[in-house]
Amino acid sequence: MEKAVKNNDESLNYILNNKKPSKSTISKFKNENELLISEFFYFTVKKGQELNLISNKVIGIDGTFLKANAGINNRTSRKEIKLLEKTIKKLDFKKILKITLKIKLRH
Repeated sequence: MEKAVKNNDESLNYILNNKKPSKSTISKFKNENELLISEFFYFTVKKGQELNLISNKVIGIDGTFLKANAGINNRTSRKEIKLLEKTIKKLDFKKILKITLKIKLRH
């Protein structure tokens, strides 16, 4: 995402209303919304498969190394996880995808 912001990605600029978030803002968003991002990615892949836009016949492997972020202040309680799971289950991903596709088709 940071590279897309630096490279002036047109789609991303539209979504971000031409604002340029800092590395720390992007990192904070990713950390605070990791479960939601994961669920939305899964939903998007499934929807793409249902619409025959993508398949699972080709598998790519990414060799990215990630630095652990397991400090004592980065823990999530079981109660917080349960709350996040309930919140995600309530989200209407079909509606979100429909709105996203409408925006994409207009531009």
